[in-house]
Amino acid sequence: MALAAGTSIIIIFPSYLIGGRQERPKADRTSPTSMITTNTTPILIFLLITASERGNTASNCTSPSEITKYGTWLLRQVVSKLNRKSPHQVPLLQLQTYYEQADVDSQAKAIPLINLLAKCDSKFRQAAKEFADKAIPSVLTIAQATAVHDVLTATAKAKIKSATAQTAAARQQLKIEIDSTTPAIPTTLCTAAKAIAATKDVTSPENPEQIQPEYKKLAPDDTAASEPSDAHPATATSMVCFGNNNCQTTGGQTHYEIRGKELYKETAVKVTAAERKPTQSRSEKWLVISDEQGSQTSHELHGLYTAVQAYEPETTPCWPFNKKSDEDFRADVQRTLLGTEPTKEGEGDKGSAINSMIDNTYGTDIKTFNEKFWNSITGTNVAKSRRDTAPKAEIKSAMTAIAAVDMLGTTRAVSCGARKKAAAVAKDTLKSQDKKSGWKTKNKDQCKTDNGYELKGEHCVEKYVFKVEGTGVTNTTASNS
Repeated sequence: MALAAGTSIIIIFPSYLIGGRQERPKADRTSPTSMITTNTTPILIFLLITASERGNTASNCTSPSEITKYGTWLLRQVVSKLNRKSPHQVPLLQLQTYYEQADVDSQAKAIPLINLLAKCDSKFRQAAKEFADKAIPSVLTIAQATAVHDVLTATAKAKIKSATAQTAAARQQLKIEIDSTTPAIPTTLCTAAKAIAATKDVTSPENPEQIQPEYKKLAPDDTAASEPSDAHPATATSMVCFGNNNCQTTGGQTHYEIRGKELYKETAVKVTAAERKPTQSRSEKWLVISDEQGSQTSHELHGLYTAVQAYEPETTPCWPFNKKSDEDFRADVQRTLLGTEPTKEGEGDKGSAINSMIDNTYGTDIKTFNEKFWNSITGTNVAKSRRDTAPKAEIKSAMTAIAAVDMLGTTRAVSCGARKKAAAVAKDTLKSQDKKSGWKTKNKDQCKTDNGYELKGEHCVEKYVFKVEGTGVTNTTASNS
């Protein structure tokens, strides 16, 4: 979308972050903006870019909207290049899908998936971590907030499938359209006073350069901002800073400031992704960013983009499993996934338990490994709506993917010395094997009443149940046949 020379940036904060004492509103998880409201950062942010009829009178500076435009383009490029360059195809789209989930645990589930990349390609892992750290868990700057909103909106519209899709049509479904035009790197930034004077859409206060900032450092558990100071009632100044170290004053000079009047009193405004305009007409009030904030935004994003440009995938295959013997396969799995040396003979129950878990969780060769573990992560459709309204097939696939990721943590705990847990796993495995021998000897009446079994056609089979750690929810996903 082309922008006029003079533009204004409007950022919407919920009223409880702008001095109000209202109760924090509940997120509408069915709205198109739910991917933002479910973010771990307790800040609701939408960025609306509106064109001004008046030209930029401060012709010697770059407006904040140009910084935003540049930052948005950079982050889109980062996402595109990471997905395209990764030979292992554990897509960032999958990470973004986790952030789209309605349940509160979904974002935490993305962390093991990022860690999983470390076993495939350390350079890709670092690039993915940089993206996740800067763009997803916390909104540090206006430009990053815009980019995250754009990326997640595009992802939400896509049919999330495995990035290993072979057909052109399937690959097209995963594609995030990006602007091929490279914006100019901002050189000279507007001061607050010049940016305000550059547009007639807003009313500037008297002597805006003399506004005394008031800082409120937001922590993840903050639910409300303090009341505005009575010392400046005429300007109704509200200061909000993002990040851990972005709110500071040294030698009388403020850094990374965002200054503005109180914005919309509405706690939420739905935004149309295409034109980025509010669905209802509302009065617009100004918000500008300081030179320090804009410069920091530009440099951070440019540095991230430069790092991704230089990224080249490692040539070593993700899991170079060989199949000389079952022992070799187990050793490869333990070294690659668990990060430990293979168990040695004579370690007794610990070695047996680890080998048993590897066999049951990852398979005994590369084919069963793909079927049991890898495909369950990369080959699933992940539910994109609330669990009580999503189709059952989507819920099942999402839970399967989450459970597969959880296996990493469970198995790693065994390898790190949880001998009691390992012994219990081995015992349960043997007990389960003993149960199998009695499946077909049960009649239909016994199968219906005996806990843990169900009738599948003419056969009595054991239910397969898994529990997703951290949610307290146990799900029956399928039956062994």
